[in-house]
Amino acid sequence: MTLKVIEITSGTSFGRVAMKSKISQIAVLALLLVGLSGCTAGPSYLTRTVDDWQNNMYADNPLVASVVSDVVPGFLILKVLAAIPDYLFLNPTQFWLVDIWRAKGAAHEHDNPQTIREPWFAGEFD
Repeated sequence: MTLKVIEITSGTSFGRVAMKSKISQIAVLALLLVGLSGCTAGPSYLTRTVDDWQNNMYADNPLVASVVSDVVPGFLILKVLAAIPDYLFLNPTQFWLVDIWRAKGAAHEHDNPQTIREPWFAGEFD
């Protein structure tokens, strides 16, 4: 019993089509990676706004903030919902259309809570 081996080389039309397909897949992947490279580097306005809201709520009423954060994962859900437009549209747009050309990044200006108290361990590490 003899096995026949059929070899497809790049000289055949099938090989050329497969090679073009592979090159186009690599090109699309490279374009996506470059295009979305600013996703996590951007200012994340919506995500950080949710962070500020959580921080202010904790400063004003730690019990309510704890329930919304831990018992009902409200802030987690809000952060995930805010991250979607941040990572898919806002961050790459800010990164590629503005920050790259100015050579300076845009930063999110955080809100400071009105009632600021030092944590109990603040003086321990001075």
